[in-house]
Amino acid sequence: MRYASIAVVLAGFCACAGGFTSGENGGRIIGDGGSSNNQPVDGGSDAGDAGDAGDAGDAGCAATPITNALVIDGCNGSAVSEFATVDVTASTCTVTINFAGSGPCTGSISGPNDAFDGGCTGSVPINCSSPSLPGTLVCPTTPTGNCFIAVCNADAGSCSL
Repeated sequence: MRYASIAVVLAGFCACAGGFTSGENGGRIIGDGGSSNNQPVDGGSDAGDAGDAGDAGDAGCAATPITNALVIDGCNGSAVSEFATVDVTASTCTVTINFAGSGPCTGSISGPNDAFDGGCTGSVPINCSSPSLPGTLVCPTTPTGNCFIAVCNADAGSCSL
């Protein structure tokens, strides 16, 4: 009786596995309609090479105009806010900030925040930089010291160093 029940169980397994056959791959069982583990499945045609994207180049600048500019000159002035003109040239990402005291300041701007890198040519020419315009120009005056020039948009609120 024991052998009969084993035979019934085996017959059941064989009946459930009817979709599998023994292929030519060294006796491995391969599902009907499937692929063997030794042969890759073709995913269709290749879309081809997208080509060379080229050099991304410079990220450019936002060239945000500052129409109602104020400057507080902490480098060569009285540190009192004064009106200024800010001329931005978008095609070359350059800027000129005209004001009395340490001005004018000229340089390049870059990135989405118009980071400034340039100099001011007041009575003593100095190099200055800022992570954004409007913003605060940081101008090294000695190996350990800096002076600051705030460039603000008066329409945006108060201006301070």
